[in-house]
Amino acid sequence: MRPFLGPLLAASLGLCTVACTSIPPSAMAQLALLDPLTMKPADIRVVVTFPDGIRLKQGDVVMDIVWKNAETGAETKRHFALELVTGNAVAPKIGRMLREDERLYLLMLNAADAERFQEMQAEVLKARSAGAEGTGSLSVGFAGGCTADPSLKSGPVRTSVLLRPDGESGYIPVFADMDLMGVLKTAGLREVPACEDGLAGMVTAPATPDAAQ
Repeated sequence: MRPFLGPLLAASLGLCTVACTSIPPSAMAQLALLDPLTMKPADIRVVVTFPDGIRLKQGDVVMDIVWKNAETGAETKRHFALELVTGNAVAPKIGRMLREDERLYLLMLNAADAERFQEMQAEVLKARSAGAEGTGSLSVGFAGGCTADPSLKSGPVRTSVLLRPDGESGYIPVFADMDLMGVLKTAGLREVPACEDGLAGMVTAPATPDAAQ
């Protein structure tokens, strides 16, 4: 299965968010206040919705956190393959957002990656406390995926991404109902790859969440 989607969300450490044309205005203020350096990594959740024919497997959704020292240019970064959690409970609001032809994927950092995230937070905070200045980003993107529905190969492929930054906050829409065919074309692909080998290894998340959390 070939990679088909590039980075979609890039929120800076504490302030700016890019891809702003796809961010609902009501969520802009919430996103602007997020600071990945103070998040509890084990509590971070990402929800992605796709048309029902799109399939993802473990490792297809990734997260990157990067901090660049303004004086030296040195980068501190970590890359994570988010873990798909099937059948898990999410907020009822998200279930009500789904159309009949949509599929929901819930993702989180596994325990080892949550620890690696914390290690980077501590490393950057130590550098900043010593007077270092810099810029950073937290990004969520796609490293793979395919379609089991031939009608989706040429699009549109509409998606929404929501972020829960901690265990107490609700899910913040990062972008809503965005057609990803533009991302495909930027990556040099004209269509979504077809799923092969009888969907071997694919995760087929439930179309609706089974309970509230």
